[in-house]
Amino acid sequence: MDDRKSIISIEQVTKRFGTVKAVDEVSIDIKEGEFFALLGPSGCGKTTLLRMLAGFEIPSSGTIKIDGKDMSNVQPNRRPVNMVFQAYHLMVAVGMGLIGLSLIGLLFLRRDRLFRSRWLLWIFVFSVLGPQLANQMGWMTAEVGRQPWIVQDLLRTSDAYSPVLSSAQVLTSLALFTLIYLLLFVLFIYLLNEKIKHGPDGGPQGEGVRA
Repeated sequence: MDDRKSIISIEQVTKRFGTVKAVDEVSIDIKEGEFFALLGPSGCGKTTLLRMLAGFEIPSSGTIKIDGKDMSNVQPNRRPVNMVFQAYHLMVAVGMGLIGLSLIGLLFLRRDRLFRSRWLLWIFVFSVLGPQLANQMGWMTAEVGRQPWIVQDLLRTSDAYSPVLSSAQVLTSLALFTLIYLLLFVLFIYLLNEKIKHGPDGGPQGEGVRA
């Protein structure tokens, strides 16, 4: 007998949208320390079940318990669960895409075709923005994933504001940060363009690249 504590207990949960049963009497008991995944085809109810767990949908029948506590009357921002955007998957996809692009570049280099393949070189030019995109997607994942807490179980986001700051001050700070980062981005693009025009160190200078 498994005497580990139940972290999530879903008991006979059903969700109806009109005459359609999106979730039909599902029961799941997830123990402490378990790794659990929901697998199934599109439309089988995975997202609906997760939305009910997070409090974004109300079950038509059945009970959802977290740490033994019934979540029926608990608001979404008071539940000890978080739903993360698909930004994480985009971050991984960009990273894997850059690895694949690097391998293609090595293949073309070994075949002495890299510097004659103008289309690939143009892809490399724009691929430098890939790490920036992946970094932002990862940051978004982290920020969404830790909600509704600034400090886990100690300080909620809704309680972490300063009552002495006016909305105008916050807006001014946001505008200044946006301006500074915009200037840094322009500088990044300028230096990147200069480096591209200079070419690799020790390589031939002033030679055009033909497709």
